[in-house]
Formats: sequence, structure tokens, C-alpha cells
Amino acid sequence: MGSPLNKAVNDFDEESFQALYGRWDPLDPDRTAALFATSPLRWWIVGGRAARVGAPARHHEDTDVAVRMDDLHQWVFKKDSRVRLPWERALHTVNGIQYLRPEVALLHKAYLDRPKDTEDLAAARLDPDAQAWLVDALEQLGRHKWADLARRGSDQSG
Repeated sequence: MGSPLNKAVNDFDEESFQALYGRWDPLDPDRTAALFATSPLRWWIVGGRAARVGAPARHHEDTDVAVRMDDLHQWVFKKDSRVRLPWERALHTVNGIQYLRPEVALLHKAYLDRPKDTEDLAAARLDPDAQAWLVDALEQLGRHKWADLARRGSDQSG
């Protein structure tokens, strides 16, 4: 049945979906296999391409891939796969509940750049390693305004 959030996302029209997740360049099965060629993950193609193996071809707008959750060792930024962290570095536990680390949450917020997002950045308390990671990731992604704000954040707090 799925959660209410999944139902809401699944009900999006294409424009709304792309506004939320961004445009993308789909890979065909050969390019998908090349992408995963050196990966230690066990992966497989699912969805329409799997359903039509051996049947007459049709145009596919994507290639769906599944992996075992237990095989994933890296958090990967959905907007740019160059930005990665080991899961134990991407999450932390506060009062028995797992949270995305502040620097990772702020990276997502940089793309929205709303007043409440910049307020969250100004209020964040990042240790030097977290701040350095965030500044580096923002610079790498061309979010220079946010990188400057993140760099100044620690100058003001300490």
C-alpha cells in the first residue's frame, strides 16, 4: 500500500516530480551496467525493462535498478553523485533517534535557498570537520553563496 508520502509523490505529474527531484538523463541498460561494473553491490534491473525481456521492445524513459539495502555503504547526494559519505558519517543518533547530520541536511537546503533555509544555516552548530565538508561540497556543486555563508558561520560562533 505504501506510505501517504509515497502516494503523494506517485501522484505528481511529470513537471511537479521534476521540480522536486530535478531533471535527469536516463541510462539505458548497457550504460547502467557500465555504471555498476566496478561496484561491489549486487544490483539488478527491475520495472518495465525487466517485465519486457524477450518481448517486443518499446521506448523506456528510464531504467529502474534495485539493490539490497544491506549492500549500501555510501550515502550519495541525489543531485550530484560525486558528493558521498559513508552512512555512519551521514547519520547520527540523538536521544535514540537517527537523524541526517546537520551538514548533510544543509546541503539539501542550499538548493532550496529559502529564508528559513538560510536561517537554519545561520543557526547550525557544526564542528570544524562538518563545516569543512559542507563548504567543500557546496563549492564543488557551485553553491558559492552558501559556501561563503557556511564558512562565515563558524567565524561568528567561535
